[in-house]
Amino acid sequence: MEPWSANAALDMLEQIPGAKPVTAGGDKEYDTADFVAECRHLRVTPHVAQNVGRRGGSAIDARTTRHASYAISQEKRKRIEECFGWLKTIALMRKARDRQARRLA
Repeated sequence: MEPWSANAALDMLEQIPGAKPVTAGGDKEYDTADFVAECRHLRVTPHVAQNVGRRGGSAIDARTTRHASYAISQEKRKRIEECFGWLKTIALMRKARDRQARRLA
């Protein structure tokens, strides 16, 4: 994961006003010990996908995954990812597709 994306996410989370419970969703790249710890420090529940294939395992533990809200969050995240997949392959969302092609070259 690019360090700027995690930093940008944390900057945005810091700016959320109020005392209501807040969750932050993200893909497997956000499943790092630093990001999860900083989210918890900010009183934000990290609803990021678990990266169990990574050495050391996932930073998301049962404190988060045992709740029904985590499962719901992951289902909604999957729906959003499917939309982006459709946009990139069928609807030809050129900008994201070209950006990936440049990274691979």
